[in-house]
Amino acid sequence: VISYCMVASDESCEYVHKYIGKEPSGTQAEALALKDGRPHNPLLMTGGVTLNSLMKPKLCFSERFEYFSTVVQAFAGNDFIGFNNSLSLALKDHSNRLYAVGHFLKTNKC
Repeated sequence: VISYCMVASDESCEYVHKYIGKEPSGTQAEALALKDGRPHNPLLMTGGVTLNSLMKPKLCFSERFEYFSTVVQAFAGNDFIGFNNSLSLALKDHSNRLYAVGHFLKTNKC
């Protein structure tokens, strides 16, 4: 949701929905499914991956991470923001699926 707000604020809602639908799809969160050639929901995996690719696309990954972290920290009143290392490592263990999603979206020009 934060990523959605950031991209919509930096660009516009119309820009986001040019690439991602906005209604519930009825599919599972991790389904590899598109509707009308684009992810149907920004809160599901394919929509989330696409959404994050829209965030400051000209920046390298480390600069995007810094941008995201800075904005989230500001949302939190400049308190310390950390991350769940166990979750991060668990996602890394299953990163092949995320890479597959990325390739699926790129192949479909999303």
